[in-house]
Amino acid sequence: MMAEYPRKSRLTLRTCGLSPSTYYYRSTLPSGAARGRKRTRQTADRTGVLHDDSAMVLAMERILRQECACYGYKAMAAALRREGFLINHKKLYRLMKQAALLTKGRAKRVAKRLLAKRGKVKPTRPFEHLQMDIKYVFIAGEQAWAYLLTVIDAFSRCLPAQIFARSIRANDVISLLNSHSPEWKTTKRIRLRTDHGSQFIANDLALALDKLHIDHEFTHPGVPEENAFIESWHSIFQREVTDRYEFDTFEQARQTIERHRQWYQCERLHGSLKYQTPNEFSLAFQRNNSLQHST
Repeated sequence: MMAEYPRKSRLTLRTCGLSPSTYYYRSTLPSGAARGRKRTRQTADRTGVLHDDSAMVLAMERILRQECACYGYKAMAAALRREGFLINHKKLYRLMKQAALLTKGRAKRVAKRLLAKRGKVKPTRPFEHLQMDIKYVFIAGEQAWAYLLTVIDAFSRCLPAQIFARSIRANDVISLLNSHSPEWKTTKRIRLRTDHGSQFIANDLALALDKLHIDHEFTHPGVPEENAFIESWHSIFQREVTDRYEFDTFEQARQTIERHRQWYQCERLHGSLKYQTPNEFSLAFQRNNSLQHST
């Protein structure tokens, strides 16, 4: 290829560090011209009659006015071809886009997710703020994982609801909350915080929580510290149970977890509760609240 360039030009380009193809490049298009074939403004039918683009838009609007018609550009091209028009689906896409006739993708009906407010949670009463999450528990004798779903009250550190199962789905979460809801019925709405686990983002759960008068909020992605109370509980559970015991069967694990829950609520002292148990702290709050109302 270099031989077709003059010798002096080759030496000059080599000295400057330029390739000949770069130096001799010339655009084949006039300034401002578009590449590709020129867009057609008319469409023929099988009889050879030409129809301009405005007529095609009117034909598409007529088809879309049918009661259940909701065509994309490929289906619309097929419908027009059935009527005798010889139109390419790529051209039809351009016409539908220009006329704003393209249907949007089907929107998923998902509940609006309320994200948690930044900052430390400071509840002032029981069941004002709950947190919920799932902990994996390994069953060594079965070489399988099981799942522990726990709800914690951020004010008293009580565990008002808990379920241990081989699998946990949204329906299991709904059943757990429904079965324990009479225990925390209050005149004020409860705020429940979770992460974005598949069990917690289900639409059925959103509907169930609304019936229970519970406001559901989510942690920001990648910020587990916004669920600090349940994460702290998981740390306690791992230190006091899963790191100390190896389970042969699912039933053995279930019984141990239930005993630990009873001990945690009734006997375990918490420094954040002034070295009281969660049950003692809750009872003390109820007594003080009753005295304040009586006076």
